[in-house]
Amino acid sequence: RNEAKILSNKVYTLKHFWLLLSGVIHCWIEFHFVFYRSTSIIKPTIDMYAAADYRYGDYGGSMESGTAAMEAITALVVGPLCLLVAIASVTNNPSLHALQIITCTMQLYGL
Repeated sequence: RNEAKILSNKVYTLKHFWLLLSGVIHCWIEFHFVFYRSTSIIKPTIDMYAAADYRYGDYGGSMESGTAAMEAITALVVGPLCLLVAIASVTNNPSLHALQIITCTMQLYGL
């Protein structure tokens, strides 16, 4: 019984960590990828990533339009949703499952 509770707490801790990490990555890094690419403090990292993946390349100050649209949706919608799911989970909010379904579906589709 006690072992099940410990395992359950570890799973919840990992879930919350993953949601917070994912939310920060989406809200901060991908936001900079799309909106502050040329002036960002992480520009060297962005350029290094773009060298490995042509979709993120700098084409006259912006990236490829499809990738830019996908990353903008991710930065503005999925990132905050990850943070909302983490908060809803900790507070046992009734909207938790609906938020989880929406967030997971968006992440599965690459948004």
